[in-house]
Amino acid sequence: MIVSSGFLIIDVAFQEQILKELEGRGIELHGVKNEKVVFLAEGENATELKSRMDSLQGIDGVQSVYLTYFSLEDPKEDNQAGR
Repeated sequence: MIVSSGFLIIDVAFQEQILKELEGRGIELHGVKNEKVVFLAEGENATELKSRMDSLQGIDGVQSVYLTYFSLEDPKEDNQAGR
C-alpha cells in the first residue's frame, strides 16, 4: 500500500459537491479552509494512485491539484510477491 497527500485549490461555489465527490472516491479529508482542501489517499500501487490523483483535476470546481507527498513502492515487497 502506498499513500499520497496534497491539497486542492477549488472554486468555493462547488465546495460541497467536491467534498462529497472526494469522500465517495475514498479520499480522506484532513482540512478545508476557504479554497484549500487537504487530503490523503491510498492505493495498491503507484500506477493506480497516480491515476486517481490525475482524475482529481477533472472534478467540476477543482482548479489545481498539488501533491506534497507520494510514497514509493518497496522493491523488496515486489520481489517477495513474485516468489
